[in-house]
Amino acid sequence: FAFSYLMGLEEWKEFDPLKIREMQQTLLIYDCNGREMANLYHQQNRVYVPIKDIPLHVRNAFIAVEDTRFYEHNGVDFIRTIGAILQSIRDGEAISATSSISQQLVRNTNLTNVRTMARKLQEAVMAIKLEQVYTKDEILEMYLNYIPFGHGAYGIEAAARVYFGTTTSKLTIAQAALLAGVIKAPAHYAPHIKMEKSIKRRNLVLSLMA
Repeated sequence: FAFSYLMGLEEWKEFDPLKIREMQQTLLIYDCNGREMANLYHQQNRVYVPIKDIPLHVRNAFIAVEDTRFYEHNGVDFIRTIGAILQSIRDGEAISATSSISQQLVRNTNLTNVRTMARKLQEAVMAIKLEQVYTKDEILEMYLNYIPFGHGAYGIEAAARVYFGTTTSKLTIAQAALLAGVIKAPAHYAPHIKMEKSIKRRNLVLSLMA
């Protein structure tokens, strides 16, 4: 924290992890028989689903490709981060995408996607603070319900409905892997935009899961 102060990173002081749960959700409308008839949303189509209703293979798909040591670190995977910093210094380029799931969550909810040394440090401090408030499963639940998948879908449930016409609980391993591959860059990997790239990245996720 002292180092973050010296770097001019003050935003972590105002970071409130409890506000992350205040995410926009789609309004679902049912008939008298309990059948879903319509849904209403402004900009973010999101249907929140609790972690207990997200199959293990779906969770594992995202952990495999985004943060393989998710359950082992305290919010920051220092092995990956240090490697990324050294690589950026050596190449003279922006830091590559090596954020943990916790870091991605705080970045998507509280920061911008600017990749600088200062922003990376700020992201790390906030991720550690996040993990002092929530359990790993709670963080993973919020992450899977928050992230954008393209095509107007935010969160795993909306993505399952938009891309496969199904629910999170019924996603196959292949479908879960494809969705996990999309979030890196929906404009490049969403199946309705670039199917070939989407399939190729899905296969990468499957190999990482294996």
